[in-house]
Amino acid sequence: ALQVLALLRDRIALSVTRAAGELALTWPTVNSAIKRLEQLGIAREMTGHARDRVYAYDRQLRILSDGIGTLSEKR
Repeated sequence: ALQVLALLRDRIALSVTRAAGELALTWPTVNSAIKRLEQLGIAREMTGHARDRVYAYDRQLRILSDGIGTLSEKR
């Protein structure tokens, strides 16, 4: 799970297939790691689809979103 977390932090969003390819791990291994990260509130599924899901590193998305909100409020 730590390898998947490191990649997710680097990419912000990714699919299980892409992560498996980049990390040279099996799809089931990466899928299990992503599911665990999702349970811990670290990763969030973004598409709402049953297949070809994309997961995001929730903390970075919140930081970016908060920053964008702050910028738009200053205008």
